[in-house]
Amino acid sequence: MIEDNELLADFVEESKENLVIAEEDFLSLEAQGENADPTLINRAFRCVHSIKGGAGFLGMKNIGELAHAMEALMDLIRQGKMSPEKKNINIMLEGVDHLNSMFDNASTSNNYDINDIHSRILNLVAVAVSGEKGKAQLEKLKLKESAANKAEEKKSAAEEP
Repeated sequence: MIEDNELLADFVEESKENLVIAEEDFLSLEAQGENADPTLINRAFRCVHSIKGGAGFLGMKNIGELAHAMEALMDLIRQGKMSPEKKNINIMLEGVDHLNSMFDNASTSNNYDINDIHSRILNLVAVAVSGEKGKAQLEKLKLKESAANKAEEKKSAAEEP
């Protein structure tokens, strides 16, 4: 993880602001149901997308992985392949809670256990895409996660005296 405290503090502050916006948008989308406002869908997507990108740059792998899974689900909602129904919104809100917890302890966020929430979101994505396409999407996300974990382990091993 990056050691620039000022950059990290700015990212955490901006991300928490994005999470407030995303949470409000998720609740509005749930209330709107099938008539969801595309502007809200796109804004919530961008909030999660921004967090994913910044986390990757700063080496915050768990935040990046969870945000990436949430982004994939939001992208399916944007494409109309999923709806902003209660179960989908609830898992996104749960993801927001986990991201907030990681941002509250940013320096140890790479030790935070995201396995359950991450897997449940990826399973929703796979089911929504369905069949072989769903499996391929799930594998693509898992491969990125695995590659990121291996790169982080390699980096950590190289930094040890």
